[in-house]
Amino acid sequence: MSKASQFKMLSVLGVAALVVGCAEVPSAKWEQSTPFCVAAGALAGGAVAQAADNQGAAGALVGAGVAYLICHKEPVCEANEIKTGKGCELDSDQDGIVNRADQCPGTPARAPVDGRGCQLDSDADGVVNVLDQCPETPAGVEVDPAGCPADEDLDGVANANDICPATPVGVSVDLSGCPAVDKLSLEGVNFEYKSSRLTSEAKAILDNVAEVLSASSSKFTVEGHTDSVGSASYNKNLSQARADSVMAYLASKGISTERMNAIGYGESSPVATNDTEAGRAVNRRVALVPVI
Repeated sequence: MSKASQFKMLSVLGVAALVVGCAEVPSAKWEQSTPFCVAAGALAGGAVAQAADNQGAAGALVGAGVAYLICHKEPVCEANEIKTGKGCELDSDQDGIVNRADQCPGTPARAPVDGRGCQLDSDADGVVNVLDQCPETPAGVEVDPAGCPADEDLDGVANANDICPATPVGVSVDLSGCPAVDKLSLEGVNFEYKSSRLTSEAKAILDNVAEVLSASSSKFTVEGHTDSVGSASYNKNLSQARADSVMAYLASKGISTERMNAIGYGESSPVATNDTEAGRAVNRRVALVPVI
């Protein structure tokens, strides 16, 4: 075998060894290894062709092409990676947005996100979709932590529509959030035993009632009622004294006495049985009745 033939064979073996070696590079490093393999293949191919018949340029092209086909590998990404044009890029919270572009990198698993990697808030109320119990809140409406229209006095009418935003708890209201035009039971307005003196808890409730009444010009009758324990005359006098006490307290909070009058009905208008303690407790009551 001539020296030229021996050189050609060694050159071919060298190219093959070089290309196979490149192909063994782990796929995770493909973006670094492929350019090196292509360059090496081009050099080796050019050398072989030059030694054979002075066609180095053509050999370089062939060597580069063969090296690319063998060395080039698609990346195999980890669970917390995404395949992009730059290879495998980290996506730590696995929301589909790579770390370098993720403006909200701590998104909970499986939470839907926008193009910035932040959780979706379709109605733009400040509460993300996964927590929003009222997902179609109108724009600009104040919401609570659940994403529903805020209702500070818990009367069922959202703040944005509530003309009487401080209605006492338990008071029936109309669509505007104000006390409904019917009997307004002052549940929780109690008195000291066999007395017309208001308890501290009763005064706190009446403070809220006065605030509600100050928002309107309606006239009311303060009704006093008792259970059937004791004589009818005693109960009538006690109910009148208690109605007067409520009216006086409301007047002290700025409600004009021209808007109110007080009537004691005694035991004559029960709303529950007087045969049980529970029923008698319900009958011992004060109510505001709008004058229409």
